[in-house]
Amino acid sequence: MAGENAKERRAFLRVPITSGFIEYYLPGHPYQRSDLINVSIEGCFIARAPTIKPKSEIIVFFRLPGNIGLLELPGEVMWLKWAKKKDDKTPLGVGVKFSLTEEKRLIMESFISYMRNMQIIAMSQRIVEAFWGEPKQLPATTPEPPPPPSI
Repeated sequence: MAGENAKERRAFLRVPITSGFIEYYLPGHPYQRSDLINVSIEGCFIARAPTIKPKSEIIVFFRLPGNIGLLELPGEVMWLKWAKKKDDKTPLGVGVKFSLTEEKRLIMESFISYMRNMQIIAMSQRIVEAFWGEPKQLPATTPEPPPPPSI
């Protein structure tokens, strides 16, 4: 779909990733790491991945927040982008569709929500700083409360 006003065809929120990578495994190849461009509950876009044929099996790994573990998601390469059109800003890479169990789907929904919330918080901080400057640091200790009034 071309144009800025093109209707989004995806049923689920797609979270853009501004600085992140993804680790993945293709059967018969060593583990690899590439830039992650966006992710949704249904799949992701991996930039600068080596030549992978459509319908190839792939396993992607997401590091969960707080170092609580590694989420392993099987999937399938659905499409390739190996050429750019004029004024195209998106990188070359592959689109992956996940094959999720119900348990992994719930984890992925939470992961997507967490990532989106972190982006909203970061944007809110930038807006506050743009209007009111750097936030002031609170004192290290809380002052003693005043004594109760005498009766």
